[in-house]
Amino acid sequence: MSSRHGNKFQYHLLLDPFRAHLIDKIASKNGIKASALIREIVYDFLKRNMPIDIYSEAMQRDQETWAQSVKNRVAGRAKTEYQPPRLPEPIPGGETEAWNKIWEEIKEAQASRT
Repeated sequence: MSSRHGNKFQYHLLLDPFRAHLIDKIASKNGIKASALIREIVYDFLKRNMPIDIYSEAMQRDQETWAQSVKNRVAGRAKTEYQPPRLPEPIPGGETEAWNKIWEEIKEAQASRT
C-alpha cells in the first residue's frame, strides 16, 4: 500500500538484511543513495514489463508534473522576496532629538537594502 508524499507516492519496503546489504554496497559504489538505486530498479522493471506506449506516456506525464512543481516553487520564492517592515511615522511633537536621529538612521538603512 502506498501513501501520498506531495506529488509522489511513498512505499514502505522491507528487505532481508543480507540482500539489503547488497543494495547498500551497489549504491555506495555508484555514489547514490540506496533509495535512488531501488527507484531506478523499479523504473527499469516497469519499462521492461509494460507496453512501451503506456510506459512512455507515464514517464512523460511524470516529467510534466515535475516541471510544473519546479515552476510553482520558483513562483512561490519570487512572491516571498524580502520586504522591509514599514516604520510608523514619528509622533509629531514631544519626541526627543535622540529618537529622531535613530529613526532617520533606520530609514536610511532600509532604503540602502532595497
